[in-house]
Amino acid sequence: GFDRVTGGIVWTPFSLLPTGLGRARVHLGTNMPDASVLALPEPDRELLMRRMRRMGRNAQTLAERLDEHLTGRTKGSVAHVVYPGLPSHSSAPWAKERWFHGSTLVLAFRTGFRTVARYQAFVNRVIDLARNARVDLVSGTSFGLDVTRVYLTAVHATDVTRPFVRVSVGTETAAEIEALTDVFISAIDSL
Repeated sequence: GFDRVTGGIVWTPFSLLPTGLGRARVHLGTNMPDASVLALPEPDRELLMRRMRRMGRNAQTLAERLDEHLTGRTKGSVAHVVYPGLPSHSSAPWAKERWFHGSTLVLAFRTGFRTVARYQAFVNRVIDLARNARVDLVSGTSFGLDVTRVYLTAVHATDVTRPFVRVSVGTETAAEIEALTDVFISAIDSL
């Protein structure tokens, strides 16, 4: 959780320690009091595995359909999908053996469209189209939740990273993911 929620984790090079790790922690959500640790429930492995399989299936489906839609296109703001479960991903040779490729994917925008304003316009467009289609979709950071989220990350980026659009899939049914995919395709085609 890098959005000021309990339980985030930060990894940093040693060089950041004397210059501001404390300040960085405030903005990364990595402050966790002891009482919060004790409040976490005991994990249910079977339930967690079912949930991860569902989210993995949903992310794979969304990534494949969007990637298929974008393949061969030379115009538009979105160039391709970044997801470890796709053959085009740099980790594909070894990731294909894994059962879980994650529950988030990134929409990579073309040069000339990589601005915070363009990213935010895309997120707003997807949310509007989903609302009109009565498809559940929310905007906001985080992952592992029931409803898919689309959001602009690193809005206040420094020289460490650049802003980008991330999609964190939820636990929707296969039919709901198909409807959600159609919304994303409409948003991609409309901008």
